[in-house]
Amino acid sequence: MARGGSVRYHADTVPDPEEWLASSDSERNDAVLRFHRLKGAHTGENPDGHALLHVTIENQIALGDPPETRIAIERLQREGLDRHEALHAAASILAVFIAKAMRGVPFNNEEYRDRMENLRASLWNDGLAYLPKESALLASEFLHTANIDRANAAIAAAPDASAVPALVAIAEFDDLDGGENEEPFSFRAIGLLGKRGTVEAVEALLAMLPAFDEDIEDMRSDRVIFALQASGAAALEPVLRTFDTKPDLRDAMSEVLSKLGIRDERIFTRLCTYLQENPLLAACGLGSYGDEHAVPALSAALDALPLGDPMIAREMGSAIEELGGELTPAQQRKIETAQARTTGRQTRRLRELRRLTGEERLRPVVSADRPGRNEPCHCGSGKKYKKCHLEADEASRPR
Repeated sequence: MARGGSVRYHADTVPDPEEWLASSDSERNDAVLRFHRLKGAHTGENPDGHALLHVTIENQIALGDPPETRIAIERLQREGLDRHEALHAAASILAVFIAKAMRGVPFNNEEYRDRMENLRASLWNDGLAYLPKESALLASEFLHTANIDRANAAIAAAPDASAVPALVAIAEFDDLDGGENEEPFSFRAIGLLGKRGTVEAVEALLAMLPAFDEDIEDMRSDRVIFALQASGAAALEPVLRTFDTKPDLRDAMSEVLSKLGIRDERIFTRLCTYLQENPLLAACGLGSYGDEHAVPALSAALDALPLGDPMIAREMGSAIEELGGELTPAQQRKIETAQARTTGRQTRRLRELRRLTGEERLRPVVSADRPGRNEPCHCGSGKKYKKCHLEADEASRPR
């Protein structure tokens, strides 16, 4: 024991088993925290939780129960990790089982030993150590094989129980700044979740969506929305439930519902009701949904719309015409008046954008070649058209 009765601890040195086990839980916890503090080692946002994982792994090593924990640490060191990092790798598995126990799932000792037995430095370095063996192997092949088609096929052939956790792990990678000619692994994984067309994959995609509104989006959220739209019938019930229970995700869910390719009265009802909350997205959604019975609701909403943002009025008018309706003279005047009020402002913005980013990138795109508002932009940025070049293209088009 160290001076004052406290236990000695250094993560890169195996503690003396007798000394370690003779100390109290609080002494062990204090020793781990003291080590991290003196070394300036990172403990995350929960130092006490971090210390608890250290202590539990060290207890298993000192007791030799389960023996797989000590064997795993030694194997990881042989594979190139220092002991402290090896402890973190083992702790990542322990954390998964603790989280399950907190949700009422009994601790499965056999599964825990199996996970420790299969723990490898390569999986830890890839950020996959916490995954079950089958999922970790699928994810590792996905990341490292040069044959993308083979990796995709392996994922597609695997059951949801293995494939979905693997794809979720990869989708959470911060690799958006990948190679210029290669799609980020995270985007590929999100797309493959959408192609699975299962409820399990849909639930995983929904869990990835942050709370965001029309003005707070990122490319990853856009990809999740596209993947949900590609999920088809499997997405209907989960997305309807999310629309009803999570108002902060309602914008995203309306986009998904409108492009599921499914005719369902519940979708139609929600999109029509949503006209009062977000007329722009609801109008776009009803136009994409393609049910002509939405024309009266759209027409009434356009009549009630105060003069303001011309984009809302124009989208409502476009949706009415796409669904086979006709604009009244008053509605046409409202759209033209709203557009005229903002033309000067848009022109000034366009000049500033051209000055900052260059004329070539902002050249006008003819209407026939323009994507839909919620489709990927024509410039290849990966952003939705409405968040990228829509405004510039609108300001550039001939009057």
